[in-house]
Amino acid sequence: MRRPSCQNLKSSNTCIGIDNQFFPSVHFIPARNTSTMGPKDSEPVYFWKPESDNGYLGQWYPSDFTWARNPADAHGDFEILKYGNAEQFMMHRKGLLFAPDDPITQEILARDSPSPHPRDLRSLGRQIPNFDDAVWKTHRYAIVVEGNYLKFTQNSQLKEELLSTGDRELVEASPRDRIWGVGFGAKNAGARRKHWGLNLLGKALMEVRERIRKEDEEGPQAAAGGEKKDAA
Repeated sequence: MRRPSCQNLKSSNTCIGIDNQFFPSVHFIPARNTSTMGPKDSEPVYFWKPESDNGYLGQWYPSDFTWARNPADAHGDFEILKYGNAEQFMMHRKGLLFAPDDPITQEILARDSPSPHPRDLRSLGRQIPNFDDAVWKTHRYAIVVEGNYLKFTQNSQLKEELLSTGDRELVEASPRDRIWGVGFGAKNAGARRKHWGLNLLGKALMEVRERIRKEDEEGPQAAAGGEKKDAA
């Protein structure tokens, strides 16, 4: 199986991960600084819409990155796929999970056109055939962790923003979502904490933050090895 290497891909200094191996990113854009809260503050970091405070943490925030997909053929090349935001990655992976050859899955990827609006991506994701909720619940969290790891490691300014939150709790304050968010807006979330939803996105982001911090301290391979040891 042939893998991309830093010698045969034109790229920036950033590398993308495949099974804890790191390869050069072929698509990178700088991100704007939107965080308004200091890391020493003990309060949670609330986020939701991309245009709001801390919006860079959300799935809809513009953040180009790539993913190296394992080849179907064991002797084939890795396929480098481009995404315009973490929502597109999530919905495309959902499509690959249930209907990899369906036109909807291909439309989500938008190979030859700009990335669809995240709202349209979400709508397409709900139309994916063969959907099984139990299977999705098994895979969804790991998919979002992976997508956000790629997002933040391939966009240096976003990475700095994420790390600047320190150890503060990251909370998607979406009043409309009790799975990926807490089901309350930022103004009311603190007072309604006992009634919070799952906040899976916030938890995924905190996992990504810890992994990146560990890699910065120990190196990617050391951090990956530590994770495997902890999981054993």
